[in-house]
Amino acid sequence: MLAAVLIISEFGRFVRSEPSFGLTKMRIICVILALTVYLIALHRHISEQQLESVVERGFPVAAVKFINEKNYSGPLYNAFGWGG
Repeated sequence: MLAAVLIISEFGRFVRSEPSFGLTKMRIICVILALTVYLIALHRHISEQQLESVVERGFPVAAVKFINEKNYSGPLYNAFGWGG
């Protein structure tokens, strides 16, 4: 994420310093960038199911689903800094 911010800020400086850099060239760069991201996602087989699997490994998705199915009421979760 930090790399993206740095690239964008550097790109902005480049665009401002080059008066001949037209809107058409910027659009071409954006299309190439979007196509590159899309092809990388295809190559890595990124899907919604895969992303959900990654989330389930890091968060208690099954526990939340169980609580929602049972319709428990009241405060059920511990404070962030306390509990097991």
